[in-house]
Amino acid sequence: MRWERILQFEGLIMGFKFTELVLCVKLREYL
Repeated sequence: MRWERILQFEGLIMGFKFTELVLCVKLREYL
C-alpha cells in the first residue's frame, strides 16, 4: 500500500511537471 501510494504521488508530480512544461512552450509560442 505504501509503495503504491508513493508511486501514485510521484506519477502525479511528474504529470504536473510535464503539463507545466507544455504550458511554458505554448506561452513561448504565443509570445
